[in-house]
Amino acid sequence: MAEDHPAIVDQLRAALRSFPTGVTVVAADVDGTRCGLTISAFTSVSLEPPTVLFCVNSASKSHDVLLKADQVGISLLAGSQADIAMTFATAGADKFGAVDWAAGRTGSPLISGAAAHLEGTVVDRHSIGTHTVFIVKVADAVGHGRDPLVYFERRFVHGEILAESR
Repeated sequence: MAEDHPAIVDQLRAALRSFPTGVTVVAADVDGTRCGLTISAFTSVSLEPPTVLFCVNSASKSHDVLLKADQVGISLLAGSQADIAMTFATAGADKFGAVDWAAGRTGSPLISGAAAHLEGTVVDRHSIGTHTVFIVKVADAVGHGRDPLVYFERRFVHGEILAESR
């Protein structure tokens, strides 16, 4: 356990800085209460059935709303959207008033101009340590052909650098 070996927490944090991740905004509307937050702990799980997961710190103000959400919208941010990532990473801000967004087919908020949008149903939740893992069955997925926003070494990087490898 990390409590028994506090150094491993710092070592893991330092090691994970070397791993670039995409940046997403996960959002939901639960009984008229919209929530959304920036998440880099997101990944594909399976194509059959189409499933993704994301992780949310239980201390996040959005956590409890997401626990009640049946449907979520996931916006994979575009390289030019670092300001949006920062907006949704800030607690207490009027996040949706500060950005262009629209309700998707399921009613979940989706950020305009994103590299891709996913919508789906939360089918499972698992509490692990300080986080909850949300498992989502994807009902709709649209790529928009934009370069992604990447998080690496504690900074946002425009994903156009990935185009060089295509």
